Parts: sequence; structure tokens; C-alpha cells
Amino acid sequence: MNKPILKSFFLLLIGILSFNLNAQDQQIWHSRKTIVIQADVRGEGSDYKGVQLFSYNQMLANFNRKYTRFYKPLGWGNVEPQEAIHLERHNIRVDGGQYMSNGHIRLYPDVDKTGDDVISFKNSEDQVMAWLQDGVLRLNFDSAVESSGNLSISPGKGNTNQDAIIFRNGQNDEMAKLKDGVFRLNSNGRIESIGALNISPGKSRVNEDAIIFRNGQNNEMAKLKDGVLRLNFDSAIESSGNLSISPGKGNANQDAISFKNGQNKEMARLQDGVLSLNQVRLNITSFPDYVFNSKYTLMPLNELASFIKKHKHLPKIPSEKEVVEQGMDVGFINTMLVEKVEELTLYTIAQEKQITKQKEHTIAQQRQITKQKEAIKLLAERLTQIEKRYETNK
Repeated sequence: MNKPILKSFFLLLIGILSFNLNAQDQQIWHSRKTIVIQADVRGEGSDYKGVQLFSYNQMLANFNRKYTRFYKPLGWGNVEPQEAIHLERHNIRVDGGQYMSNGHIRLYPDVDKTGDDVISFKNSEDQVMAWLQDGVLRLNFDSAVESSGNLSISPGKGNTNQDAIIFRNGQNDEMAKLKDGVFRLNSNGRIESIGALNISPGKSRVNEDAIIFRNGQNNEMAKLKDGVLRLNFDSAIESSGNLSISPGKGNANQDAISFKNGQNKEMARLQDGVLSLNQVRLNITSFPDYVFNSKYTLMPLNELASFIKKHKHLPKIPSEKEVVEQGMDVGFINTMLVEKVEELTLYTIAQEKQITKQKEHTIAQQRQITKQKEAIKLLAERLTQIEKRYETNK
């Protein structure tokens, strides 16, 4: 014990205890110097040697070389001791030590109900690391809850209906709740990770290492097991923004996305920007058979030639710049290509009709020329005969 405290305690006890000195009822000692009470001067060190204080026939305290023992409550301050050690409005300091208890440790900072019911935890720079007030433990901005082993939080041992762990923001709004083994986020909540996010459900039971996603009716929507994500019949994968699937980051030789059927046979493969599959079926709302309608107006060839010369692409077909910047709509482009093929067919049929008509006209002209040649030949022959007769009749 600290020597000044021990001296004060001795003076206090000596002043209030009864001693039989010089046949008087009370003896008060005064000293302007140190009062030394020494037992076991020879230092033999027996447990029975030391300074003992009595009141009547009851020992109040015993001081020896091995221990200091008090047999009655000990109090500091203007207080009648109610506990083994009772301090009133004083501080406790332990240099290089610790508080230990084999039972409960109870801290009551606001016994006098003055409103200072806060238990503060400070570091060596006297900065508050955390504080406990009104049943709420608050950490400062840089603090964290860490555990090198198991960290068990059991909020509902006293009331099983309230055994939930609630996470709140600065406005005391509930952000998330952990109850009955279920972690729920509010409508604005999300799970983020600045690094890897590892979820390992099967460390203790390998046969149950599946991550299951359920809807509000507790129906299974999807399951992730053994590296395979399975969706139920009505589920779909959607993305309001970019959907990036990068299978080959760890091994560039395996950067292929395979689509397989129920028999685990590959139906399609996407690798190095090439999609390999047996068939592509597009859902479209119309098809250009309207070209063959009698009311369809086919652009004259001279107008088509002028359009191509001016725009450098066919009508209704996007330009090279548009396709490069915006991408190519495969369904639309294929529909337009069929339209142009059908228009080209009509152009070909019209040209064939014109060529056939021109051929027929040419044949008719050739026949007419042949007839004219034969008539001219006959006229030439008759003219020759007439000339011979004329010469004969001269």
C-alpha cells in the first residue's frame, strides 16, 4: 500500500480506537514528524508477527510482511463503508495492472443520479475510443470491433422475442437487422466489398455448401453450389447497366463461356469474341413480304442511283458511321437485307420483262426487214425483166 495512505489510515484508526494508555479512556497522539510503528524488528518474518489493530476483542486489520488484511469494510472519504472497499467521489488508478473478477463486474457511474451515466474508454493520449451510455455502446470514427477467435453476440438471452441485432445510421434509421440467423437489409441497403468478398457456407458441413437466394414467399429463386449457379424456371439474369462476365482472367486459355443443355452437352460457345452455335433464332414483329404487295412503290432505278451517289448507302440501311458508333442491330439489318433482296428481285423481273419485250420487238423488226428485203429482191427481178423486154422491143 502507498506509504502516505497507510500513514493516514493509521492516524485515522489510532484517533478513533480505544487504547489503555496511562490509565486514560482516550489518548491522542500528535507528531510533527514521522510516526513509525515497527514490529518484527529482527526480520524473522512469521505470519503472526506484525502490526495488529483491535477494537475491543475484534481484529480490525493485520499488517505483516506477506500481506495487509482488513476484517471490516474500508472506506475513503466522508462515508460509512457499505462494501469491502467503499470510495466516495474519488478516482481509482492502477499503474501497470488490470481489473479482474471471478464473478460479475458491475459499473454504476450514475449512482447519485446526476446525469453523468457514461463509461468512457480512453487511450494513452486521453482520447475517447468508445463510450457506454443508456445501454448503447458507441465507438469513435476510427474504432472497430475485432476478434481473433469466435465473437458471440447473444442479444435475446433475456427476451427471445427481441433477439435481433439492429444496425442503424446517424439518424437512428434501421439499415439492417440480424434475427433468427437471417440478415435483412432495408430497401436502400446493399453489401459492398472493396476487396474480395468470400462466402464459405460449407466449411463445417461440406454437403451443405450451397448459397440459396429466396423471394418474399421463401421460395428458392436461385442456388449457387459447387461453382454452378442454377436458376428456377421463372428466373432470369438482367442488368440495367453493363453485365461483364470474365471467365479467363486467371487462365487466358480457358476464357470461353459455354452454354449446355440438360444432358451437359454444349449448345453454344463464346470465345475470343466469336459466338459458335448451330442456329440463331430472332424474334421479330414483321417481315418484308410487303414488298410484293401490289400497292408497294418501288423506287425507280434512276432515283435509287441518285440516292446512292448522294448518301453512299442504300435507303433504310444505316450508314457505316452509324453502325460503327452505335453497333449493328442484327434483327433490323437482316430484315432490311431481305427487303432489299425482294426489291432487287422485282427490279430483275421488271428488267427481264423489258428485255423480253425488246427481244420480241427486235425479232419483229428483223422479220419486217426480211420481208422488205424479199420485196426489194422481187422488185429488182421484175425491173430486170422489164429492162430486158424493153431492150428487145426497140
